[in-house]
Amino acid sequence: MRNVSSKSGDHADAAEVAALLFAGFVSEADAARRLGLEIGDLKLLLADLDLSNAAMVPVEIDEELNTYYVDLGRSAFDAPLFNDVVDRSRATRITKQTIRLRLPANVVLGNAATSQRSCPGGLIFHVGRCGSTLLCNLLASVPGWVTLKEPEFVNGLLLRLAAERDSEQKERLGALVALLLRSLGHGVRLDTNGRARACVVKLSSWNAILADEFIWRFDSMPLLVVTRDPWATVASFLSNPPHWYGHGPASVAALPFMRTNRVEAARFFAEAWSRTIDGVLRFPEQQTLFVDYAELVKNPLTVLGIVCLHLRNGGEDPNIGSVDKVMRQYSKDPRKERFKPQGRHHREALEPEVRDLVTAITANSWSALVTALSRCRTG
Repeated sequence: MRNVSSKSGDHADAAEVAALLFAGFVSEADAARRLGLEIGDLKLLLADLDLSNAAMVPVEIDEELNTYYVDLGRSAFDAPLFNDVVDRSRATRITKQTIRLRLPANVVLGNAATSQRSCPGGLIFHVGRCGSTLLCNLLASVPGWVTLKEPEFVNGLLLRLAAERDSEQKERLGALVALLLRSLGHGVRLDTNGRARACVVKLSSWNAILADEFIWRFDSMPLLVVTRDPWATVASFLSNPPHWYGHGPASVAALPFMRTNRVEAARFFAEAWSRTIDGVLRFPEQQTLFVDYAELVKNPLTVLGIVCLHLRNGGEDPNIGSVDKVMRQYSKDPRKERFKPQGRHHREALEPEVRDLVTAITANSWSALVTALSRCRTG
């Protein structure tokens, strides 16, 4: 693998400009000017290096806040998670000639003013186990859209931000999250055939708690919030604990605890649900569309049409055939397993004791959510 870094010897300046160009932080005209070239000469140079069609996206951030980019921006991103695509690429495509770019945080932040205005067409927030992956798959069935699901580099940055106590460093990390999301939108702006497309990024459920640190940096970007009642959400988490619960793989670390401490596990998930809802209810009302799980499952074509309208989609309308195909599949299975709501995908309802606990914890947030849904419904 060839690394292109802003600290690569005699060609440091050129490497930095090239990395900024591919990351979307400078335009071709600006890159050519910095390199002392005409735009035509820059394009010839990129062609000679077999980089004309490169589509770099951020995939990893190290402890020093260096961001690493790889050329997979034209992928379909049809796996359950963004990092599934990254891992698949690492396993099958990396050779000695593969280019990986590196940009330090100070270089990214220092070029914020010249950043290209490409950015995600929208962000998806959610409470977990609520159909957010299903919504992503439905959106991806509409020509001109690609959905990126829970990129881990965003999670890593937000975990650092949550632990940070210095206000200036928190500001820096929040700005870096926003800039790298813009860079992600820039990297995936063309599909494998060179056709323009827009992207929507689905964030991890807990990201909503920290969204105040970065969403205001996107002006009027459309926001989608996928919700589900807390009883069903907690029941799903109890049945199949998420990877972030416990201190290791869910099947190893979380399940033994949950068998003996089911009430405490339910308390944890209910509190997480409430904190997530409290976070999304702070979003600007004019930017935010709430999507209810029950309505999405009942009327997917109608809901998808309203979502596309909210995202200001100027392309093709959703197709009933494509929607039906997505609805028949289990959304989180890359093998396109058939969805069986009354079979293996069925989740038992909460027992009365746990249900009462969840109700007590979530009552205020749930009431506020119902009010928001009544103002802004997808059905």
